[in-house]
Amino acid sequence: MVDELRAVRAAYREQTTARADSVVWKVIDSLIAQPVVNSTYVVDTFGTSGVAAQRAIDRLVASGVLREVSQRARNRVWQADGILTVLDDFAAGIRRVRG
Repeated sequence: MVDELRAVRAAYREQTTARADSVVWKVIDSLIAQPVVNSTYVVDTFGTSGVAAQRAIDRLVASGVLREVSQRARNRVWQADGILTVLDDFAAGIRRVRG
């Protein structure tokens, strides 16, 4: 599972373009621990402005890293489907082993 998560993170980094000092890279690195995010999480975790947080999220949506799941105008939420798929597959494997 660890190797699969690292591979997903590497793929996210390859498919994303941003300045070297962009908060985008910090968000990508945090997605393994926190695969569902909102702009408040980005602001609080990385000490960035709300505008910068939303720009980072928008860039990650455009590059296919995040997908919005809230479908509302306020209190929006995004998830990293690649990370969640790896975690779900791992959990399913545990259930099969346990019976």
